[in-house]
Amino acid sequence: MSHLTRILTVTLESCDGNLFSLIHPHETSQSKLIQHAVEDEHDDLDQNHLSPGSVVVSLVKVPSNILEYVVMFLKHYAREPLLPIESPLGNSFDAKVTQNFYRNFINGKTRDEIFQLVHAANYMDIPSLLNLTCLKIGYDLMGKSAEEIRILLKLPKLSPQEEAKAREEHPWLFEE
Repeated sequence: MSHLTRILTVTLESCDGNLFSLIHPHETSQSKLIQHAVEDEHDDLDQNHLSPGSVVVSLVKVPSNILEYVVMFLKHYAREPLLPIESPLGNSFDAKVTQNFYRNFINGKTRDEIFQLVHAANYMDIPSLLNLTCLKIGYDLMGKSAEEIRILLKLPKLSPQEEAKAREEHPWLFEE
């Protein structure tokens, strides 16, 4: 029997103290961070001869507004996994992501929320969510100039010396 099936409820605690529950093992299986926390709890249960119940996973780097989206993603993924996204990418995110939930899930978020989802997916080790969010960012950056990308990514302006070095080492960045 897997560790996840022995735990009845996994409760995720956001960095600001809000709690979100995942009940079905498939809802937690996408996150390696959650899996490791459950395995640690399972080991403690076995050592102390306790019966399984629930485990709380504190996510010190994920605010509740973003954790709510992550939980929504995980619950849906348990029912309808994200289909693999084929290469080459093509012209638009909407054409590439054919499942309505996932397309609407990402398109309904602000750029800042998408970046926060990238951080949460990376921290929680959720490859499917990380791939989806990075794909959206990649499409948003396609066809943009270096200056437009700098502004979108909120990067500081290069000093004249840094820009000269970047132009020398990566001339393609500055092609219009």
